[in-house]
Amino acid sequence: GQRGQEFAIGAPSEGELSVPYVTARAEGGFAVAWTEAGSPSAIYLQGFDRSGLLEGARINLSNDADLGLVNNQEVEITQLSSGGIISVWQSGFSSDDIFGKVTYLAARVPQDSPLKQLNTVEEGLQRNPGVTALPNDRFAVIYGDGFANDGDRAGVFGEIYSADLTLVNSCEITTGIVGTQGFPHVAAAPNGNFMVLYRNPQNGITNAQVLSPACEKLSSEISVGSAWNGLDVTADPSGNFWVVLSINGRATLLRYDNLGTLLGSTVLFQGEVPTRTTLTTFGDGTAFVSWYNEFVADSDIFGLYTDASGMPSGDPFVVNEATAGFQSKPMVAGQRDGSVAVVWESKQNPEAPREVRGVVLNSQG
Repeated sequence: GQRGQEFAIGAPSEGELSVPYVTARAEGGFAVAWTEAGSPSAIYLQGFDRSGLLEGARINLSNDADLGLVNNQEVEITQLSSGGIISVWQSGFSSDDIFGKVTYLAARVPQDSPLKQLNTVEEGLQRNPGVTALPNDRFAVIYGDGFANDGDRAGVFGEIYSADLTLVNSCEITTGIVGTQGFPHVAAAPNGNFMVLYRNPQNGITNAQVLSPACEKLSSEISVGSAWNGLDVTADPSGNFWVVLSINGRATLLRYDNLGTLLGSTVLFQGEVPTRTTLTTFGDGTAFVSWYNEFVADSDIFGLYTDASGMPSGDPFVVNEATAGFQSKPMVAGQRDGSVAVVWESKQNPEAPREVRGVVLNSQG
């Protein structure tokens, strides 16, 4: 794509920055959240205009004197229909929980909700949260549970909340399913149906389910494939779900209809080992996929556009402008004007702290 100027996201005030997440904003531009190391580690949120210029000051989401959250990490964000950005992350050491906050960046003075624990399953460890916006200003938060609360080893649970963080429904995603399920990913279609992916960390086998906005299961368990290196899901404007997964030297794109029926499968490329494959779709039904390669000394961030059928449009290309050092863990968000915001973790030399960088790709080609 036609690359804008690469930019740094935030300046470390105490420690390294890592594991960013990005979402597009309906009013234009995008928002980025990340973890900053420190005592304690903190979750930050920052708004940007569509070209990547800062909008307002960064916000420390996890700072709460009453809760005293520590070891904050694994943040995900998305925008609700009212314009608020819901941020969810895990916090804790021996007993992790999932916390969330809604922030309204478009207000003259950014406003946010109180910080709240979101998981209703509390026994053991709750980790790796995912979040997706639903109709009627609601959202689904999904998380892995490490204490066999679903009846057999580790499983996946979720909750539906309104924008004021009132609990609407609880979701038992993997209750009754034998084996270990974890590392969930989630995306909702415009009608509110949402797909949850989960993976067995022991063998990489990945499955999915489609649920209604009321947490009703609309599909039986769907066999997706094997994913060791990367996994993600998104939805297009027509309500179809797009899944990208990578294992060894192959990245595969699968498309499902709104109820989880497979529409098609495409091998995007084979060769270099794609890691943390992630994707976003655009208003015209096309998509953009990004990844890095954790098995080389100096990895870049790569990108690839596809057409509306999931076939590659052109060849993979390097996204990052500064190629020194190790670039990793990309996340992407398609903006309403057809551009895509790409953010990633960067360590440009062994002595430098990790930072978060980004770029806006303005078009295909």
